[in-house]
Amino acid sequence: MRIKQSVCYALFRPPDMALDRLFGTIADTGLAAIELWGRQDDFEQVVQLAKQHGLAVASMIGHASLSDGLNKRSNHDRIEAELRESIEVAAHYGIPGLMYSANTHRRP
Repeated sequence: MRIKQSVCYALFRPPDMALDRLFGTIADTGLAAIELWGRQDDFEQVVQLAKQHGLAVASMIGHASLSDGLNKRSNHDRIEAELRESIEVAAHYGIPGLMYSANTHRRP
């Protein structure tokens, strides 16, 4: 039985390990999905390789600068635009979840 759990692959990827091998290892452990903390230049390759290994992409980052989030009104327009774009990308690739940050911690 597969564990319905995901892993943020970038945290566990050794610098010298190819994505194909990493995703094979993740799938072999019984995990069902990966998470993306960003949409880098290799985004499409990552999504394609995950699917080739039977892994879903459970979620991806919704906007930049998670540490500087919605707690600042000056960020609202930027974050709204980034979330709208991310929602379109996620829908296109069948990614059901977006991560965002309200970051309720006030900074001086």
